[in-house]
Amino acid sequence: MNLTTNARMATLAAATERHLEDALAYFLELRLRCRGNPEAMALVDRCLALLARAQSADQRDLQQLEVEIEALRAELVERLGPPPNSVLH
Repeated sequence: MNLTTNARMATLAAATERHLEDALAYFLELRLRCRGNPEAMALVDRCLALLARAQSADQRDLQQLEVEIEALRAELVERLGPPPNSVLH
């Protein structure tokens, strides 16, 4: 690998780490807001577990995580209905 490739990989790794840290902070805050609701806390705990596994996942592990995330998404759609259409500004 050359220096340019190494620099790109380092930049990508740093961005990914920031996204994981942001997601961790979000789920920890969400868990605090869910206190008193065991079902909601269990759901947030599942998300935290997936996030923790993603931090050290290799390519094969990431593929398995994608399967588990899709199963979680399908469960949420079944329980709560499809997400509403969002308008982003």
